[in-house]
Amino acid sequence: IEKGLGLKSGIISLRKPTDGFINLSYQKKEDISALILEDFEVVLEGIIKDMFSLELPFEHKKDAEYCSFCQQKNKI
Repeated sequence: IEKGLGLKSGIISLRKPTDGFINLSYQKKEDISALILEDFEVVLEGIIKDMFSLELPFEHKKDAEYCSFCQQKNKI
């Protein structure tokens, strides 16, 4: 049995901050184990490397919707 680290993941809603901290679970568990934390670090490191890569283009996906700010900006 893998012990948790006493860490929990969650969000604080910016739309409803009065809801406070909302716990998230992974595989029906709320505690974050060392293995889950390791996996998260590997994935996060890959995402950050991709963001700073000069070989990967940084552009809007053609099939994704623009936010309202971008829609207004594109009309100008």
